[in-house]
Amino acid sequence: MLKVFVTNGRADQHGIPSFINELKDDYQWVGISGKSQEDAKNELYRMIDTIPNGYNRTMSGLLYGALTDDFQTYYDYIGDLDKDGYDHMIILLKKLVRYKCFALYSMETIHRIMLLIENLVTDHRGALGGISSLYEVCESLLRQIRGGDTSEVNILLSSEVLEFFQRESTWLYNNERLLHITFYTFASLIRDHSEPRFEALKTKEIKFCRFIFDNHYNSFFKIGRDLIRLLKDNLIVPEFSYVINAIPDDVKATLMKQRTLVYCLSSRLTYDMNERLTHMLEQHSISAYKRKFDFFKTNFLSTEPRYLIADIIRWVIAAYRSNNEKAMNNRYILINFLLHEIGNNWEAIELAKMALVYDWLCFDRNCKDPNVTREGLYCIEPCIQLIVDNVKSNSLRIAKDLIETLHSSINIFPGFENEIRENVRAASQVAISYNIMT
Repeated sequence: MLKVFVTNGRADQHGIPSFINELKDDYQWVGISGKSQEDAKNELYRMIDTIPNGYNRTMSGLLYGALTDDFQTYYDYIGDLDKDGYDHMIILLKKLVRYKCFALYSMETIHRIMLLIENLVTDHRGALGGISSLYEVCESLLRQIRGGDTSEVNILLSSEVLEFFQRESTWLYNNERLLHITFYTFASLIRDHSEPRFEALKTKEIKFCRFIFDNHYNSFFKIGRDLIRLLKDNLIVPEFSYVINAIPDDVKATLMKQRTLVYCLSSRLTYDMNERLTHMLEQHSISAYKRKFDFFKTNFLSTEPRYLIADIIRWVIAAYRSNNEKAMNNRYILINFLLHEIGNNWEAIELAKMALVYDWLCFDRNCKDPNVTREGLYCIEPCIQLIVDNVKSNSLRIAKDLIETLHSSINIFPGFENEIRENVRAASQVAISYNIMT
């Protein structure tokens, strides 16, 4: 009998979640371990047909069996007994993969979750649309790949998800949203896998990103302006350098004006990370930020180099939105803490600064839609507030660095210098008119 969680004590600290205990209880209730196949099936059919809620409990128990007992036996029972198009099974799978402490699952549990998903995809490929809700399960799995985390379990998850999509690329192509998130995820992870021991994984990630990009070239332009930023961040990779140079100038110009899809920006934050950052912004006073951020740092920013910080900054700036005006105004405080945690890694520092000023460069100065203008201001507001606050407090290093980055980034796209210069000028003028720079 295998354990669902690692046995290092951390799972005990967090407590076994109630849904796992329910799965285990249902597995014990089903009680078919050791029975012949015929006897087991008869017992399962009896429970489904005669006991209230028998079907849901039976499927729950069979899922736990697939995770901890003989996988193939329990998977076969799941397929034989399904009568709702796997709806209940998908609900259970979503709970499994969205669990906020996903990193505490054992490596065997993660492997079996992937095996179950792949079997469900391949066994129902011929059905009309297959099991469409599996796309949501896979999106959740991608979000659980923690940026900046090179632990054994996270590398295993990265490898298994990547290899699954390599084998099932045709299935992947049928869902544009998942296709976008898959590219965005693995293109972001490449920089985390620069050590020689990850060379094989990094090579696979690069080849896969290039392969799906070439096969669905036009689809990826829907991602928005952060597609260009992501490609620029990986210019050291020849395959990415080729891609960005091959994009026509008129397409680049259009992309720069296009807001990045929120689901792509959000995909680089695990569910736990998203929850904690949102709670910090909306539920705590400024005086409590330091204490809450220290906890966040310990749990999510404990490894070097901290490339993940650029992804968090992009989420705070361009994806996080709230009706809580105080929370929106305080975003720059959270970013200030993040900047001080980068350390001395030059590349991570540059990525974070570009994440901060990027929307200035892409400001749509010709748009007459006030909602688009307001959205543009939301994106440049934290950077302005950081500069102003650091100048007022006579802490000039960050303010100076950001202004220099803004100035030097005018030349980020050869041939677009005048365009970008005017974008920055227009963004500054609009910010002044809205009293953001005071």
